[in-house]
Amino acid sequence: MVKYKDSLIKFQIFSIFLIPLVPHFKITDNFQFDDIPVVLFLLFFFLNLYNKNFQIRNFKDSIPIILFIFYITLQNLLINNELIFSDNLRFTFYLILLFTVMNIKNLDFLKNYRHFFYRYSFFFTSY
Repeated sequence: MVKYKDSLIKFQIFSIFLIPLVPHFKITDNFQFDDIPVVLFLLFFFLNLYNKNFQIRNFKDSIPIILFIFYITLQNLLINNELIFSDNLRFTFYLILLFTVMNIKNLDFLKNYRHFFYRYSFFFTSY
């Protein structure tokens, strides 16, 4: 799997650029069509961790966002009696994105993704 290490990381980043391009169709009550790129991103993240393509470094730098996630989760638990809600999921996603970006040594490949995003977002925004 070491042979495909860079490809797996690139697929993970590419899935982020798909989020605004995928239409927002309701599949079930808790799952929309535009959640699929996020699920792919998380799947690739855990595959990268499993294959040891990168490690969670600079954990000390991410403590503020972890404490914030803990705080909003606890607050929502006390106020709404719900443990999982959109804000803590969103900030957990941001934390995983932060870990991913901190592990990429060369970000030059993102230029191609940016051009892809600009080109195809035009078709979805102009209906």
